[in-house]
Amino acid sequence: MITVDGLWRYPIKSHGRESVSNFSLSAGQTIPWDRHWAVTHEATKFDPTNPKWEKCRNFMIGNLTPSLAGIWATFDEPTGQLCLRHTDIGEITFHPDQPSDVQRFLTWVTPICPADKRRPTGIVKAPGRGMTDTDFPSVTIMTHASHKAVEAQIGRPLELERWRGNIWLDGAHAWQENDWIGREIQIGT
Repeated sequence: MITVDGLWRYPIKSHGRESVSNFSLSAGQTIPWDRHWAVTHEATKFDPTNPKWEKCRNFMIGNLTPSLAGIWATFDEPTGQLCLRHTDIGEITFHPDQPSDVQRFLTWVTPICPADKRRPTGIVKAPGRGMTDTDFPSVTIMTHASHKAVEAQIGRPLELERWRGNIWLDGAHAWQENDWIGREIQIGT
């Protein structure tokens, strides 16, 4: 039997992960508050007067700045306050929609961004959807079996968090999720 083993959201794309106990899904939407914001860099192509989804290369992302993977998040939905923690730079609590707080965030996160690579310049969002890696609002479903298959192939352990999945399933066979493309699945009610 396949069971849900973990639920995750990432309030700011590539800048912190948060384990959650539940969430409600709506057709055609991301998980609420998942990748709600994204961090720009000096080469970002994003028009703040016409905010819309853009490709991930327009934002600070973990595969180009691996130290971002060490950020953990706690988001307070009622207040809109986000707390981020990293062992090398400590903790910050701020509101991603407040310009003065964005500047404090940039000061906080810049020390873990390599000087010879893209540097963070701001925080943006696209109304009505998260900044997923797909050009449509999506939810990432992953299985422990496929993760273990990757570990076996490379011959060493990997942290589950490196994949940034939203819903982790246990009890499936390796790569079984590939058979679910174009099909309906039910998770919870």
